Amino acid sequence: MIYCISTLPPSVNKMYSGRRFKTKEYNYWILKTIGELRRQPKFNEKKYSCEIRVPWWSHHTGADVSNYEKAILDIFGKTKAALTPDDKHCIDLRIRYVVKTDSEKIEVEFLDVTAEFEAMEAYALKMKDSNQKLK
Repeated sequence: MIYCISTLPPSVNKMYSGRRFKTKEYNYWILKTIGELRRQPKFNEKKYSCEIRVPWWSHHTGADVSNYEKAILDIFGKTKAALTPDDKHCIDLRIRYVVKTDSEKIEVEFLDVTAEFEAMEAYALKMKDSNQKLK
C-alpha cells in the first residue's frame, strides 16, 4: 500500500516545544496531512515494513532525511487518521531521498511482513531454548 503526502513535516527539532507540547507548525502539518490521508484506505496488518521516499527537491530545507521519520510514522498510527497500527508494529524502516517519485510527493509504502515476523519469533525462541541448554 502506497500513501502520498504533499508537504514535508517539520523536522524532529521543530515538532515539540518543551517536552510535551506540539508546536503550531507541527499541529498545522498534522491537520493538513490528515485531510489528505483520510481519503485513503487503511492498512491493518499485524507487523509491517515501511519505506519512505522523499523527493530530492525537498532537500532545500537542510534537514537530515532521518528527521522526518517520526512525524511521518506517527501521522499514520497515532492520529485521527489511524491508517496503520501503532508504529511499534513496524519492524523494518527505510527512509531515503530519491531524485523523483512517481507522484512527485512524499511516498510512504507499507508492506505486510507478519509471516516473516512469525518466522523470526520462532527462530528467537529456538535460539533461546538452545542457549538455555548450554548453561
